[in-house]
Amino acid sequence: RNISLSENGQELLGVDHLATIDGQPPTRILAVDLRFHLHPEIQVAIVDSHTLRLLTVGGHEWIFESYIPCILEDSMFLG
Repeated sequence: RNISLSENGQELLGVDHLATIDGQPPTRILAVDLRFHLHPEIQVAIVDSHTLRLLTVGGHEWIFESYIPCILEDSMFLG
């Protein structure tokens, strides 16, 4: 995982890389699901199929963008 913050502190970029155990390219296409669990106080607005707007209680806004379509699912919070 690579994470970087822009010089002005306004953009946080995270890139995940998936690899095989031996580090070699996969010999076939693999289907994977990546899930991110959000705190229940975070409000999510769908901008388009690849973009979500995350709103915090304090009024901060984060934009989540993906190269593949985003799907929202219910999740459990045990806190």
